[in-house]
Amino acid sequence: MDLDINTEFSAEELCRNLDLNALGNALCSLLDAPLALRTCNGTLLYGEPELMAAQRQPLTLDFEPIAWLECGRTDPRLADAAALLQTLLRNRARYQMAADMYKSVTIADFEALQQSNAELAAANERYRTLAASLEQKVEEQVRTIEAGQRRLFESAKLAAVGQLAAGVAHEINNPIGFINSNCSAQARYQKKLQSFFSDYMEQLPPAVQAAFNERKLDRVLNNWGEVIEESVAGCHRVRDIVQALRVFASIDQEAWSAIDLNAMLDNVLNIIRCRFDHAHCISLNPSAVPFIHGQPGYIAEACYSLLSNALEAVQEAPEPTIEIHFEAGPDSVSILISDNGPGIAPQDLERAFDPFFTTKEVGAGTGLGLSSCRDIAHAHNGTVHLRNRQPRGVEARLTLPLGDHPHE
Repeated sequence: MDLDINTEFSAEELCRNLDLNALGNALCSLLDAPLALRTCNGTLLYGEPELMAAQRQPLTLDFEPIAWLECGRTDPRLADAAALLQTLLRNRARYQMAADMYKSVTIADFEALQQSNAELAAANERYRTLAASLEQKVEEQVRTIEAGQRRLFESAKLAAVGQLAAGVAHEINNPIGFINSNCSAQARYQKKLQSFFSDYMEQLPPAVQAAFNERKLDRVLNNWGEVIEESVAGCHRVRDIVQALRVFASIDQEAWSAIDLNAMLDNVLNIIRCRFDHAHCISLNPSAVPFIHGQPGYIAEACYSLLSNALEAVQEAPEPTIEIHFEAGPDSVSILISDNGPGIAPQDLERAFDPFFTTKEVGAGTGLGLSSCRDIAHAHNGTVHLRNRQPRGVEARLTLPLGDHPHE
């Protein structure tokens, strides 16, 4: 394909990479005469500056002269020499135009490729951002669903405990009332008999006195009083356990209400002492802390889980010790439960609140206790943390706000 020669090319540009000395010397030898090559404005490109031109021949591109070939004498072959130089310059112009066109097209293609690559990179980054956002939303939704399932499980468990407590309260309270009333009556009868024998023993016939002493009825009367006192104490204990179970399951209470943490922990301890034989190692340090607003059953369950873990941790300790105390802040109250167990391995401490994570043997635990405890704390806009104590043991801190608004 022919290329139109761009007349903007100057003779200097076209001759820049040509060996004009060798070419000019060859032409001078052929013509046997001195030569000079000048631009249209008189700039000498080759030859002697002082050459007196006897003949001149133009070199043209697209019918426009760009240089003159001069000879020191007249020679008809000068036109052929000029045609040769013109052909060389024309080819140089074609080559330069082709190179410029290739460069222009290549740069344009490269810039277009860069633009496409930038757009592709931007689209890829948007895709990555969208994928990460979707993945995060999916993970959050999964966590929300799992938390909801755990809360549903715990709610069902508490509902079952509540139904059990209601049944226990209904079935036991009346018989316990009868037993307590009868024990109180027996205590009065025992005191009357004891008072009678104390006042009239000397007035009784000797045979009756001998039989009384022989059968050691004085000890029987004393032991009878002690048995009655123990029976009454047992009735009160059963009554306290039933009442604690009712509070633990939030029976007969509003969903959200003011909670006396000291009384609530007393009820939890009444329940937990029925399960653990070594629960006597728990010492509660009451404190005048303000009431919080929350769901009593759930807060009790969280404390029960923390105390159960502490009791299981200290069961092998030579002198098991668990202490409960409070810390009140300007806008929150913390329940601190400290034990002298072996502590928690650092790698397990980070995962302690993960659902279904447990260090117990298979079948010994579900791994939901601490997870549910964390969910309960979050539902009350609170927090729960574990840390190892020095030289041994673990401290659990359940912090609850004093506000009265549930977590949305």
